[in-house]
Order: sequence, then structure tokens, then C-alpha cells
Amino acid sequence: MDANIEQAFAQRVTKAIQEMKALGYTPKILMGMIADTNAVTAIKTLLHKLQLPAGFTTLWEMKRLDLAMENIILEDAWKDLFTEQERQIARKRLSDYGFFPKDKPYVVQDKPDQKLASVGFGATLPTKDTNNSITFDAVYELLLKKGPGHTVSSRGKRYRIEAKNGNIVGFPSSGYVIIHEDCWGRHDRTCKGTWAGGIYNGPYSIYDWYRDNR
Repeated sequence: MDANIEQAFAQRVTKAIQEMKALGYTPKILMGMIADTNAVTAIKTLLHKLQLPAGFTTLWEMKRLDLAMENIILEDAWKDLFTEQERQIARKRLSDYGFFPKDKPYVVQDKPDQKLASVGFGATLPTKDTNNSITFDAVYELLLKKGPGHTVSSRGKRYRIEAKNGNIVGFPSSGYVIIHEDCWGRHDRTCKGTWAGGIYNGPYSIYDWYRDNR
């Protein structure tokens, strides 16, 4: 790697972090990783993690994915620092959350994979439908036809969602969560006592997947 390009990239990352801080968000995990290694190594490590970095979803909630490291590495100046596979990972993460670097003005979704709305920073997004009318049977049948589905928890963890043996089953990176018909809609724990908030309450919930695919 060209040392001059690496240094310029580190300065670019520092500038983005300063902008985050000015908005009230300090990416402590990213800063710690950079301090332990360097900007390029830290970001490569985050790109190859299966779990979405918490900082990414924080920036999405702030409508500032333009500051995400995934967006920055796609800039032409840094193409020699990251492989095409790493750039594809970054593009996929951004597109899953409705952000496309070449679109102006900033393009954002209310939730990933929903119909896009081009809005400016700080704009109010459309109010979504109530979740109470979405039944277990409706979601189960749709999963059979169009599944597997997916959800994203508030911490950025992605769940694969399937219809299995009369139950709705969520698969995070390890383990599983079973939702029976009689405990459908309990947004904290299932009737078996398993935490289910990642399926119901994240930035892309089971309700959002249902709306997008019905």
C-alpha cells in the first residue's frame, strides 16, 4: 500500500469522525480500533464482521450514512486500499439501508427495502401503518410463499426469518428464536422466555418485511 494514500485516508476518516462528534455522536469503538491498529485495518475488520456495526445503524438513525466508513471507502481516492469484495460489502450495507452514494439529494428509507423517499436532512419521514392489524397467520403464509424473510435489530443484528412447522423462527448469527401463534406480538419475550425484540422492534422489523412483500 502507498503510505501517502494511507495517511490521506486516515485524515479523511478523522474528518468524518469530527463531523460525527459535532452532531453529538462519538464512535468510540471505531476510534479505539484505529488507535490499536490504523484506519485501514480497523475498517477492514469491521467490514468482514457478520454483525452490522452499531455505529452504522446509529448513523442511519441520524440520516447521516454519508459519514459511514462504508460510504467513505467507496470514494475513488481509496480504491487501492480496499478489495472489490470489501467495496461490494460496503455497497450492500448501504443499499440495504436505502443509501446510494451517487444519489443527490441524500436518499433515505423509513426502513430498509421499503419504497425510497428522497428527502433532505432532518425531514420527517412518512408515518407507517399500525402493526396491530398484521396477524401471525398472515406473516406465516407470506413466509411460506416468499420467505425466508429478514429483520434487523436495533443493535444491527440481522435475523433470517422462516416459517417452520407452524411457527415463525428467527435465526440470528447463532441460535434461534421461536414465535408461536399464541405469543405473536409480544415485543419483549416469547412464551418460551426467549428475547424477541430483535424481530419486532429494530429498524427493519418483521412487520416491515411483511409490508414490503405482501
